[in-house]
Amino acid sequence: MNVHEVKSIETKSILSRLKSKDNYWGIAYNMNLYRGCQHGCIYCDTRSCCYGMGDISHISVKKNALELLDHELGAKRGKATIGTGSMNDPYMPLEKQMKLTGGALELIARHRFPVHVMTKSNLVTRDADLLQDIGRTYAAVTFTVTTADERWHENWSLTHPHLPSVLRR
Repeated sequence: MNVHEVKSIETKSILSRLKSKDNYWGIAYNMNLYRGCQHGCIYCDTRSCCYGMGDISHISVKKNALELLDHELGAKRGKATIGTGSMNDPYMPLEKQMKLTGGALELIARHRFPVHVMTKSNLVTRDADLLQDIGRTYAAVTFTVTTADERWHENWSLTHPHLPSVLRR
């Protein structure tokens, strides 16, 4: 995906409570450290008009995300699972430099909250030690894998143009 723009923005909050708890995954809070996504998957639900995202190749980095997350986690009375990866991939290529997801996982571990990470990237392995630490409470990582047969790579790369190969995931 040709990223047209990367900009920094400030946000007022980083955790949003789901209207009803996700009964399948147990997620009660959603966390998005970025706005937009670099993966460019043609079927991405985030492209839907109802979300008002516009061109998702325009990436916004929430520069005050970690400060807000630390504050918001400290203010929560009960521990509930934080989900990330529903509106964008927390491990898109930009995360290699920004390390917001890694920083967020450090805070989640310190505050002893459970987490569920949804990704299409093998970059998540960078934070395996943090996820293992969080796993003493609860940690899950789910991957999207649309085919396990690399012979279909030509077709796979049409729908997932900027992802690591299935075998790397």
